[in-house]
Amino acid sequence: MEKPRAETISLAAAAVGKYWLTRMRFIRALRVQVQSYLEQRVEEKCKYCQTDFNLNIEVIQNIEDLFRAFLEESSEPMPGYSYQAWSRYFKKHVQTRTLCFDCSAMIEEYHMMKQ
Repeated sequence: MEKPRAETISLAAAAVGKYWLTRMRFIRALRVQVQSYLEQRVEEKCKYCQTDFNLNIEVIQNIEDLFRAFLEESSEPMPGYSYQAWSRYFKKHVQTRTLCFDCSAMIEEYHMMKQ
């Protein structure tokens, strides 16, 4: 007998939710592995307004894309990749910018309006 449609949607929604949760945890783990390096790269002034208050560093590339390129170039296995090799690759290839909170918020607002 076929399951009711509402139950099927709930199972599908649960599967999608589980996928995104797993993915976000993995992205967070990648970010944590390189966070100390990023903190060292914060510049003294915001790239756009030159303020020296409330500064944060932003990775310009998508960290998942950067990690995927690392796996392809290094032939590292996905489970069990070398943290040291990932860290070296990240340092060599990452593009960052230092932004203040206000400029970061304006950029985010601009991108939200574009959608």
